[in-house]
Amino acid sequence: MKKSRLAKAGASRRGAVVDTNHPLVGTWEEVPSHWSTGLTEFTVSAKKGKFFVTGKDREDDVAFRISGTQWDGEALRFASFYPPTKHKARNVLRVLPRGRMSWDITTTFDDDPCSEREVWRKVRSQSKHGKTKPT
Repeated sequence: MKKSRLAKAGASRRGAVVDTNHPLVGTWEEVPSHWSTGLTEFTVSAKKGKFFVTGKDREDDVAFRISGTQWDGEALRFASFYPPTKHKARNVLRVLPRGRMSWDITTTFDDDPCSEREVWRKVRSQSKHGKTKPT
């Protein structure tokens, strides 16, 4: 029996080579909810067999600084820093079915540590009017 693409994505070893067809590759936004504004987007790409992550606040077009990107075969981990507020976070991304991913974020607000799990979706290319469309 053949493994599904989702199963293959999580079956690789730490440091394994990734390609541009990996389910995490793409631009992602948080699934809208009553407490989320969905103004942040992150893009995951694969180059030379490794993952690279970029991110920005779509409202003010400020880029996040990304560091420490690591793939363990099941989760993509990295640190993010947002310069205007000096906000730091640790991020963990995992593939979910139907073009979604789970996003675990650990950070500190007002000296209180907090963690949250969010569901994100892939964003399609921009429309004629400049708005992005979810997949």
